[in-house]
Amino acid sequence: MQQPIRTCALVGKFQDPRVAECARALVPELLARKLSVLVPQDATAGNAPAGVSITPLPQLIERTDLMIAIGGDGTLLYAAGLVAGHEIPLLGINRGRLGFLTDVLPQDMVASLASVLAGDCKSDRRMLLRARLYAADGSEVSGFALNDVVFNRLETGRMLDFETRIDGRYVNSHAGDGLVVATATG
Repeated sequence: MQQPIRTCALVGKFQDPRVAECARALVPELLARKLSVLVPQDATAGNAPAGVSITPLPQLIERTDLMIAIGGDGTLLYAAGLVAGHEIPLLGINRGRLGFLTDVLPQDMVASLASVLAGDCKSDRRMLLRARLYAADGSEVSGFALNDVVFNRLETGRMLDFETRIDGRYVNSHAGDGLVVATATG
């Protein structure tokens, strides 16, 4: 059973007028339901609507019961990376061009939010990729991806050597300009 939603986090480029319009309409709905509303402390936080709490990202993730991404698929992919591994549901409001992933239209966002808060929605769990890149100097970069992971050089003209493992099991060694690994979502 899902825990009750008491705190929502909004992510989006609030300086975009279409995103700001949705956020200004959504925040009063959330506050009227006695929910706390957080936005990440980042470059767009100064443009966030009134009534929200600007919160450093680690505390925001720790306190959030529902993440709402307002924007395009890129915003939803960013938000998915934030909630990956935290069991935080994610709702995408489409203010982008395509909306393959952010499928709630602005005119439906209040009704969709009401359904989510009432527990009337079915969760759509997606597979994530966790990628780790080990550099020759021993450093490591790690992250989750909902769509795909792309490894390539910034400068062209030199090949890369890859060793691919899935769940720790060796798959293959590759040499090439780059490597793309995609999920079913991607």
